[in-house]
Amino acid sequence: MVEDEAYWKQWSMIDWLKVGDKNTRFFHRKASARKVRNEILGLYDENGKWCVGDKDMEQIIVGYFSRLFTSNSQFRIEVDQVLSSVKPRLSQRSSDFLDKLFTPEEIRCAVFDMAATKALGSNGLPAMFYQKYWGIVGGGVVSASLKCLNEGASIRHVNETIVCLIPKGPSTQRITKFRPISLCNVIYKVVAKALANRL
Repeated sequence: MVEDEAYWKQWSMIDWLKVGDKNTRFFHRKASARKVRNEILGLYDENGKWCVGDKDMEQIIVGYFSRLFTSNSQFRIEVDQVLSSVKPRLSQRSSDFLDKLFTPEEIRCAVFDMAATKALGSNGLPAMFYQKYWGIVGGGVVSASLKCLNEGASIRHVNETIVCLIPKGPSTQRITKFRPISLCNVIYKVVAKALANRL
């Protein structure tokens, strides 16, 4: 019962602490309503044509975000020229601090600093799982994270990301009305959080 309750709470996106309702049906209704509201039934292409097929919508989405995130080469050259004139100014003390090896305690802090139920990763496990079962999974999390941070091991196996489109408002008929978010693996988030905590 507790697992079922947690599942629907997560999918409903209701703030558990504010609502405090253990009625699974309540959260199920909220989750179902949210799914209907966020479902993409079709999109207008750049010529104003209504498209409903998966392949057509995929072309619209990939085309839009490819153009959006592709930089102009002239702009890139100008940015590189400006950045090349900036001289790094880092004290030896700061440099030494940033260069020191990460510790298991820094990894543990990164895990417990994460919001427990926000933004599931691609494996479907929230940070709450790792926090609650730290005594069981902590060693593996620390080992994997430290290999990436201290030994330069590839993070390819934890770098799998699912990109989701979130509606900016009530209309979901144009791709410009969505914003992409990335659902990253929790281990990837731990590595990023440990790095951010150093800064």
